[in-house]
Amino acid sequence: MKQILLLILLAGWITAAGGMQQEPDDDLAFVKKIAANILNSKSCTDNLYFLTKKIGGRMAGSEAMGKAEQWAREELVRAGADTVWLQPCKVNHWERGGKDSAFISFSDDGGNVARKRINVAAMGNSSGGGIGGVKGKLLMVDSFEELEKHGAEAASRIIFFGPKFREGENSIGEYSRLAKYRTTGATVASGYGAKGIIVRSLTGSIDDYPHTGGQHNDPGVPGIPAVCVSTRDANFIEAEYLKGKTIEAEIFTHGRIFNDTTGHNVIGELKGWEFPDRYITIGGHLDSWDVSEGTSDDGTGVVLTIEILRALKETGYRPRHTIRFVLFADEENGINGALTYAAAAKEKNEVHVFALESDSGCFPPFSIGISGLSSESEEKLRGLSSLFEPYKGGKWLNAGGADIGPLNQNFGTPMAALWSDQQSYFTVHHSTNDTYETTDPEDVRLGAVNLAIMLYLIEKYQLN
Repeated sequence: MKQILLLILLAGWITAAGGMQQEPDDDLAFVKKIAANILNSKSCTDNLYFLTKKIGGRMAGSEAMGKAEQWAREELVRAGADTVWLQPCKVNHWERGGKDSAFISFSDDGGNVARKRINVAAMGNSSGGGIGGVKGKLLMVDSFEELEKHGAEAASRIIFFGPKFREGENSIGEYSRLAKYRTTGATVASGYGAKGIIVRSLTGSIDDYPHTGGQHNDPGVPGIPAVCVSTRDANFIEAEYLKGKTIEAEIFTHGRIFNDTTGHNVIGELKGWEFPDRYITIGGHLDSWDVSEGTSDDGTGVVLTIEILRALKETGYRPRHTIRFVLFADEENGINGALTYAAAAKEKNEVHVFALESDSGCFPPFSIGISGLSSESEEKLRGLSSLFEPYKGGKWLNAGGADIGPLNQNFGTPMAALWSDQQSYFTVHHSTNDTYETTDPEDVRLGAVNLAIMLYLIEKYQLN
């Protein structure tokens, strides 16, 4: 999930106003039918296992991403799509190039120099430091403003951006508040002549897993090595630094940016019987960071999309609108798949009436983020919250999504997204800990039920 700051329109959970209206009998009958089908099927979690364990990390431009595209095409066909195709798009191509490592050296309490390995992962699009790596005295700062105050000291240093998630605060808000140090920290530090940067991982969990993510390069300044460090090691560095100790840092990374290459959105379609030229999009992104299996980000979104298609077909559901099931390319490193999809829709003068996505893992309780809906449609949805409640859902959040955002920008398309518990999500986000084992299969199926209910309500009531 990238740039959550751009997605969150209101950083608070909104409890649905229950009891405003009773769900009609046909709505309840559909929900029970689709839920029974999904909850009694293993196809969703079988797909998740194959995607994460047999294919694994799926960086845009990689061989693994190509395998994932072919697998996804086959699964959409198997699930029953009327048509399936690959939509070419230009994607960024960065490779890690080897194993990342870093060390800090300092005087221990006995006056001896200690050298400690710290757990790091290079950021996407960052520059490698060459065979000898980069070495320099550490300068710890908590903000860009503090770096500016110490600008004269930054030359030839390695900058450690140390701000952390505040306890008790909303995880989404904290991620949004601190993401700038990962995304632009290297560019800012390089402008002061720094040799490299180390950024505390963007999570409130204290563990040994570094959390990677993308960074934006400015062609006007030299690229420098940039790594995220585990929160436990970040705490250790901070503690030693605050004792007044001189810390030397070494960073060994091998990242390299290649020319853009071609990737593909994988698209399945069910033709609508009443409004065949009015489109509803539902999807997740197929790519992931290379250091993880890409389970919660966003393997779950992928398999939920395929599962809803399978369940709709198996239960005999006939959509009123044409539904597109889209597995987007290159969300992590540029949302190029989403931009291509929206641009193609605009070129063809398509009418996109709604868009949904899942890119938040499957950790209940679930909420539905909504953006761009009329007040009447929002009130209608909240009045039907009881349909979601047996499946650990039924709350609402004012938010959109990264891959469906371009549709909203191009057409004003209303958006909805499945959101799960964000503290749990950010524990694994962009880390080697984002594995199949960290997700409960039952919760994945429940996530599919919640998203299927939302799709049905949009269809039936033509919410906009």
